[in-house]
Amino acid sequence: MRLRLILLLILVATATVSTRASAQGGTDLAERVKAGESWGTTALTRNEITACWATLTVLRAHVATSGRGSFPANYTTANLDRRVAEWSKAMDVAFAHNPDYRKEDADQAVAAARRDIDGAGIAARAEQAGGCTRLPGTPPPTAALRVVAASTAAASKSISPLPRPAAAKATLADANTSWSDVLERKCAAADAVACWQVGEAHELGRGTAKDPAKSFAAFSGACKGGIAEACFIAAKAKGQGVMPADQAAAFALYKAGCEAGSGDSCLWTAVRTETGRGAAKNEELAMKIYDRACSLRAGRSCLYMAQLWGSGENVFKRTDGPLALKYAAGGCNAGSGESCGLASHLAKGNYGAPHDLAKSDMYAAIGCELNHFGGCMNLGYAANQRKQHVEALRWYRKACALGGQQNSCQAVRTLEIYMADVAAGGAARHRWNEAQAASGAAVGQLLGTGDYAGAMQKAAYDMGSVNEVNRVLLASSAAGRIADVPDIYFVTFQTWQLSSQARIIFNAEARARVQRQRQESQMRRAAAASARSGWGSGSSWGSSTSTIKPTTYAAIPSISESAIYKNARESVSRSYCSAGWGCR
Repeated sequence: MRLRLILLLILVATATVSTRASAQGGTDLAERVKAGESWGTTALTRNEITACWATLTVLRAHVATSGRGSFPANYTTANLDRRVAEWSKAMDVAFAHNPDYRKEDADQAVAAARRDIDGAGIAARAEQAGGCTRLPGTPPPTAALRVVAASTAAASKSISPLPRPAAAKATLADANTSWSDVLERKCAAADAVACWQVGEAHELGRGTAKDPAKSFAAFSGACKGGIAEACFIAAKAKGQGVMPADQAAAFALYKAGCEAGSGDSCLWTAVRTETGRGAAKNEELAMKIYDRACSLRAGRSCLYMAQLWGSGENVFKRTDGPLALKYAAGGCNAGSGESCGLASHLAKGNYGAPHDLAKSDMYAAIGCELNHFGGCMNLGYAANQRKQHVEALRWYRKACALGGQQNSCQAVRTLEIYMADVAAGGAARHRWNEAQAASGAAVGQLLGTGDYAGAMQKAAYDMGSVNEVNRVLLASSAAGRIADVPDIYFVTFQTWQLSSQARIIFNAEARARVQRQRQESQMRRAAAASARSGWGSGSSWGSSTSTIKPTTYAAIPSISESAIYKNARESVSRSYCSAGWGCR
């Protein structure tokens, strides 16, 4: 089960941009705005507030230059100016703790909004503008809760829904003032905004001495008044040692923040529900709360849910590729670069998700723009596959500069060597082609003798050739000898771009091996329990010593997955995989 926390994201894709005309064509933007207004939630986290401000800012410029179009009649420049000013005040509060981050976050949010509104994302931004109708803390017009991944309901019909978020009872506009006796009295009289102000004053030493205990008490009062961020701050203090630890109290505060509409609070409520920390352990309910956190734009929760449904390591013990993609896309839209990478990988048709190269390209581009090295790395890979080496080198260099994995910088060096070789006449490429041809012939000979393990080692370890790997998978399956292929490859090839037919064979065999391993583990545990309880002595169960034997596969060669990657992708003398010469 802990595989959930170490799932790897392998990213592949490039970017596409559509024109404004094609984006608006046939789309009733007023309807999309109306759909956003029906969400029934409000932005409370810093990222959500910044996204609302940026969306309205860019929409205002769009209406001023291009006209209202099919936006609602109230989308005038004057009305949009007013809303931008309101959200700017909300940002003042949101960035009170970290004012230095405001400009950078705002610039990134505006760039993303401009890209969407000037391109294919204008409809989605129109819906988001509708969802930004209410400022933080104002009560919703309805009790509706926005659900990003609604199809989860079909997967978890046995789970009763959580209570809907309580209406926030106060606004934080202009709340960053210094401590005063007046504020203390207002807080004592259950004024939630005053409690927020008192909590910040005691936390930051604004007009009074810093006092964690008084800060916690004030934030707890603000939480009771419906200010979700106050619940989150108080919960962290109670659960992480600022105050005397009380995990049950911390859970109650996280839960209150979740119900008030804080995605981060929902995330930690889900984590504690899944692990039983401060609350009864309930994995099914945790899945539901993770879903709510994702719907409230907690990107890490979306990423985790995507991993659970992609890997099958969830309470339902099954995979759902389309649902995994929806969660990953939700996390990407919430600003999680890792989610963008996973969405890009899934959109290539992996793990049963729909195959959509355009979306895969888009998610990778967004991930790179969010400075996630994997998105940049795989933009480079995709460019190399198109033989656009100058563009590829640019993306590889950015991935390397972002401090990505070692293969990012290795790809830069490999591609530079390759390009220098091409400029000099291609002698190294000629030698490489000859070596690959000789190795391919050797693979054919090994297949002819029925040595499928050896053939796979040659194809993957020596050549790093996806085409030869496809060949071995198809041949071993046709001969009924797929079990000869060592287990290590059924880990490695999860991330290789196999052909559709080879991927079907691979997925079926990988699932069968996992299932057999689980069954054998269960049988061994049952046999051990039988031995401990004394079953079998003088009974039809026979000896208490287990005779269960695991399924036997071919011996794993003395190589590791990292060694496969090293030889297949990083050995310049034998392979130009990073230059897109036919390797995975």
